Amino acid sequence: MAQKVRLAVIALVVLGTGLTISGLWVNEFAIYMAFGIVVFAVALPQFGQGPKYEELVSLLEKKSQG
Repeated sequence: MAQKVRLAVIALVVLGTGLTISGLWVNEFAIYMAFGIVVFAVALPQFGQGPKYEELVSLLEKKSQG
């Protein structure tokens, strides 16, 4: 389920970026949508089946220490 949601969000981001760059979609609401996508991307691993934020941080700390 989470994988399908991620793919849909990525598709929407690509579509929105293309429409904004081409000038077909000019809307202040896009800023709020972009912020929501960032919040969603950060929060999704905390609720899904993937590794949690704390696990990722500890893994990066171990790798940086050698």
